[in-house]
Amino acid sequence: MSNFSFAPGRVKYEKVLITKSDGSKASSDVTALVGEVNIFSSLIDPATIGNFYFYDAINFLSGFPIEAGDIIELFVSYPDVQKQFKFYVEKIEDIIDNQKERTYCVKGIGELGFRSFYTNISRHFKGTPSDIALQIFKDNTREKFGLWDASLGGQSLIVPYWNPIKTIKWLARRSTSIVDTTRFHFWQDSNQIYHFAPIERMRDVYKKQNVQKFVYGRLNFMQGQDGSKRPNSEASMETIEEITYHDAFDIRNQIDKGKLGGIRFQTDLTTKTVDIVTFNYWNNFKKDKSLNGNPSWPRNDSMVNGSLQFDTVARWIANDIELNKINDISNIRYSTLDQSQYIDIVVQGNQVTDVGHVVQIDIVTPAPRTEQTKDILDQRWSGKYFVIAKRDMYSNDGHKMALTLSKESLISKENKS
Repeated sequence: MSNFSFAPGRVKYEKVLITKSDGSKASSDVTALVGEVNIFSSLIDPATIGNFYFYDAINFLSGFPIEAGDIIELFVSYPDVQKQFKFYVEKIEDIIDNQKERTYCVKGIGELGFRSFYTNISRHFKGTPSDIALQIFKDNTREKFGLWDASLGGQSLIVPYWNPIKTIKWLARRSTSIVDTTRFHFWQDSNQIYHFAPIERMRDVYKKQNVQKFVYGRLNFMQGQDGSKRPNSEASMETIEEITYHDAFDIRNQIDKGKLGGIRFQTDLTTKTVDIVTFNYWNNFKKDKSLNGNPSWPRNDSMVNGSLQFDTVARWIANDIELNKINDISNIRYSTLDQSQYIDIVVQGNQVTDVGHVVQIDIVTPAPRTEQTKDILDQRWSGKYFVIAKRDMYSNDGHKMALTLSKESLISKENKS
């Protein structure tokens, strides 16, 4: 690995290799043709995507040629670690012919994502949803997995000719956590490692730690002993270069999606019984089970009946009545990734921040201030956020990250400034 001095966003753009899927040709080094690589990861779409932007003046696209299923790899180095990303070519898009060269994007996806294009599952499974999901995962990819939580309850089910990713995502929605009454997410992080766990698990991991911090609106320099202003690498790593606020505190959206409460009626035709489960956001809110300690919404109990669900089930064996029973509060208590507060930020890249992590965001109020004035934080928008999506941008100019963040609770009850 090459040694080089540290600087915010510094990364050595080592090489990009492309290999034929059938092994008919040796790997070709296309580093000089690829101007930038963007890697997309999120909690919503479990398969990490790699976009390789080519500037092709040698007709490599046709001469190699690049085809679906070929393997394309990126190697980058930080001062302390080298990273390798491996994708399977899904398609070639945005082709533009400029006479002297062609520009285009080679879009790649991980092994599980690529296999899910043409692999379907049609068989019976029995066990906990997390165990079934892990079996399907191991049967269909050699990719790595990290956090894979155990879930409650036995399941007996037949997968109706679904692909692996769709099946595992469905199993995540059926998985109830053993530590919290909520459902799971299935995602692949920016290091191409898969996870199967509730996002609240990440809350518990990071809540008591000194999480990574990013700051918007703070002066990015340090004062030298001689009074001069000097570059501050630590401040540069923390500085939010751009910020975008999504529409916030949409009460209609929250009520329609059942985020504030609801009732579920499950009729069991086998036992001729009805189970009724209710959820109330304010009654269920717990300070120690939130990132910031206070509800995002002012209390109004008349809003909790926004979600009304009816479900009918039947079982072949009355004695095995617990099998497939999933009528618990997690059915109507949605994950903390609500739509109350979202922001997008752009920061210098690092090898630490990832999807599912918790970060601290400090947003300085836009009130007038001087160099001697202490920063005043916007209490409404500052606080701890979940990283729910990430875009890594690698090029010869370095590494930058665009993050989509979700905030599920407030620092204080009042909107102070």
